[in-house]
Amino acid sequence: MIRRVQFEHRLTDEDLADRVGVSPGTIKNARGLKGNLDTVTLLSFEHEFGPGTIDPAIAPSGSRAVPQHATCNTDGCDLLPVLSAAHAIAEAKEGDSDGGSDLTHQELVEIAPVLRRARAKLDNLIARADRHLRRVA
Repeated sequence: MIRRVQFEHRLTDEDLADRVGVSPGTIKNARGLKGNLDTVTLLSFEHEFGPGTIDPAIAPSGSRAVPQHATCNTDGCDLLPVLSAAHAIAEAKEGDSDGGSDLTHQELVEIAPVLRRARAKLDNLIARADRHLRRVA
């Protein structure tokens, strides 16, 4: 996944690390299979480079991060695919990672603000759907 993103976007380890918020060493280690990317970093890849970017990383679990029809624009990516990606990543965590199959404290600290924003957007979407359904009924 890292090699493909770097090739497609012509990014060095430093450039890629800067875009997803990690150190160049983290990128180098993950690319060389000497380290793993945490949940927040994988979500950063998906957010920065679009739906499906992390599919190769989670494919061994039989998962896809987002529906194929998902789109990104200047306002960001579709909300539901981002939530799907978060769930798929959490489900696909390796048992030998720092938190085992559970999210670590640090991962939860880092992802909590993202999830809160997603929840607010989801609540707005539900309210909009409810208003629409009341008008139609």
